[in-house]
Amino acid sequence: MSTSLGLTLYLILGLALARLRLAQGCRPGDALFGGLFWPLDFSRRWIDLLVALVLDAGVWNKRV
Repeated sequence: MSTSLGLTLYLILGLALARLRLAQGCRPGDALFGGLFWPLDFSRRWIDLLVALVLDAGVWNKRV
């Protein structure tokens, strides 16, 4: 993949995520920050999910 195509895709995905965050009621500054650094935002959300699953493991074991 060429650098220009990679940058274009990165910016398009970032703008789409920023628009989604604005539609969800996020502040414009937070939405733009999330749109610019969307890989970090996604990794942070995955880490939050993993920590929640580990801390709530007892609930998951009871449901099985």
